[in-house]
Amino acid sequence: MNNFFTYSLLKYRYSAVLGEVFNIGLLVHFPNQEIAFLYPNKLNRLKGIYPNFLENNIKNTLQNIDRFVTEHGFYLKDFPFHSIFSEIIVSDDSALFFDDCSTSLLYINDREKIKQQLYKKYFFPYEEYKSNSIKRITEREVIKNVKESIKNTNPLVYERYFKNLEKKEISNSATSMSIDLYWKNGATHLIKPISFDLLKAESIDNKANRFFGKFIQFQEQAEKESYIFDVFVTKPKRGALYKQYDKALQILEKAPIQLMEEEEIESYVGNTVEYISNVI
Repeated sequence: MNNFFTYSLLKYRYSAVLGEVFNIGLLVHFPNQEIAFLYPNKLNRLKGIYPNFLENNIKNTLQNIDRFVTEHGFYLKDFPFHSIFSEIIVSDDSALFFDDCSTSLLYINDREKIKQQLYKKYFFPYEEYKSNSIKRITEREVIKNVKESIKNTNPLVYERYFKNLEKKEISNSATSMSIDLYWKNGATHLIKPISFDLLKAESIDNKANRFFGKFIQFQEQAEKESYIFDVFVTKPKRGALYKQYDKALQILEKAPIQLMEEEEIESYVGNTVEYISNVI
């Protein structure tokens, strides 16, 4: 009797330039030819790291893989394990790829328990993120706080100018960015939140460098079109990450932006509303 099972991690690469990969699925092949596919139910962790992460697209892909494995396992079981990969994902999909196969001893007969242990081993960061997600501050929360502050400071300015403001998309050949709030006083002020309320130091560093690169790529365009980036940043909840947060601020301070922390929203809104109320 074969007392070993084989498995391979499905990896997700958000950007070839960044070089980061994340465990996003797990294909398991048991001795009796049973094939199972495991994946995290929530992908908020990736959404928190990459605001433009296409969560629904990836979730649909994972669900389709699970459905395919369930419906076609009867013939997939006869394939050599590594050759199943090409049946599941297309070869030219650079974002998703299977890692090298690993083999482990079938240490207990309860395969459901093995699956649970594998899930916990490889997908615990998603569960950790989920358990902390209620307390975390996202970019959406910052925009919501700015809107609430405007509304509370001057309801008339909010109703006339900000309530039905359409999202603004700016782009060039190198990059793009979505702006939820903006206003004009000769120049166009683009309000952009960046949340560093993340779980890992490397995630904070990557995010700071990514946005620094975007602002540099927009510098010439911003000068031509009179854009001013008013950037609000939020600090991580975990004190152990404050040092990395300070480094992130040092990175962004070198960008052609007006950098502010979340605590400065009230002061910023007060000055903004005062100007707009005099011209509308």
